[in-house]
Amino acid sequence: MGYLIANLYPLLLLGLILGIVIGWFACEGKTTDTSK
Repeated sequence: MGYLIANLYPLLLLGLILGIVIGWFACEGKTTDTSK
């Protein structure tokens, strides 16, 4: 059971970070259209 969590946790953390980054960039892209 330990090895399953050890393999799953990094993927979960990576998914969470990716979700936050993508969401942040999406919000930034919407709010700052003049910067492009």
